[in-house]
Amino acid sequence: MVTMHFPGCQVEGAITPSLDCRVTSHVDFAKLYVENHMAKFNAFDEHCDASAMLALLGKVPVFSPAVQCAAGDVRQARNAWAHCVFSDWDPVNYQQRFVEMEKLAKALGLTPAVERDLLGELKDWETKGTILCMNPTVDPDLLKLVQQHVNTLRTDVDQLTFEVQEDRERVSRALNDISTSLDELDARISSVQCELEARMANVQCEQEVIKQEQSSLSNKVDALQTDVENSTRRC
Repeated sequence: MVTMHFPGCQVEGAITPSLDCRVTSHVDFAKLYVENHMAKFNAFDEHCDASAMLALLGKVPVFSPAVQCAAGDVRQARNAWAHCVFSDWDPVNYQQRFVEMEKLAKALGLTPAVERDLLGELKDWETKGTILCMNPTVDPDLLKLVQQHVNTLRTDVDQLTFEVQEDRERVSRALNDISTSLDELDARISSVQCELEARMANVQCEQEVIKQEQSSLSNKVDALQTDVENSTRRC
């Protein structure tokens, strides 16, 4: 345990004779490397700000220069998305950000199995994002999955701490717009599915009518052939 004393510190307008900052865990230690507005986490979990985690990877000396450099690139992309100008996120920029995340994953020195799974997950999301945004044919299961993740993000945004309230509002508006677009896409897919099912039902009905007409025609041909054979015998 590390104890630090700060004589005469002013805390929220009050003068205190001393302030003990006890570092009793790896979480407490990590908070020493991030700015105050980032040091709100109590565990390294899904509620911990990604910017704080990337700051740790970029600043704590235990990490290699390769990790620090890669984390800096990913953090820059994360901050650009937090203050998002959507017109800047063209396909080239989108793919470059995944290259940077893959570079960070490889630099972390993970076990081969964990690295393989992480890279596979990144590639999976890169492919899904491209399909969802640029392909007119959308897999309904993929759409449902993205809707679930967007809803989770909306919940996480409400729980995360933002330095500027406008950032929270901007991200919330963007997620709401995305959620609305996904709902509209879901409605269109449902409409297309209903129309397709109706057409398939009509096709099946028409096929049944054709089968019946074909059977009737076959019977008529057989009867005609029998009449011809009988006429031939009489002659």
